Amino acid sequence: EVVEIAHSENVSDWINAIANYFVTAGVKVTTLSELRQKVKIAPVEIWLGLLLGDFALSQVQSELSYFYDNEISVERKQ
Repeated sequence: EVVEIAHSENVSDWINAIANYFVTAGVKVTTLSELRQKVKIAPVEIWLGLLLGDFALSQVQSELSYFYDNEISVERKQ
C-alpha cells in the first residue's frame, strides 16, 4: 500500500518540503517529531520523503528512555 502511494504521488515534492524546512529553520539536524509538527504533509509522506531523499536517520540515545521511546534524529546530507 505504501509503495502504491509513492508511485501515485509526487515524492520529489515531499523531499523538497522536508529540505526546505532545513533551509527556512536554519538547522542541519532536527528530529522526526519536529518535522511532523512543522512540515505540513502526512506522516507517511514524511517517512517516504526521508527514506527516498538525501537524509540520514539515526536514533538519539538517552539513558532515561527505553529503546522504543528514543527520538529519531534527521540530518540533511547535502
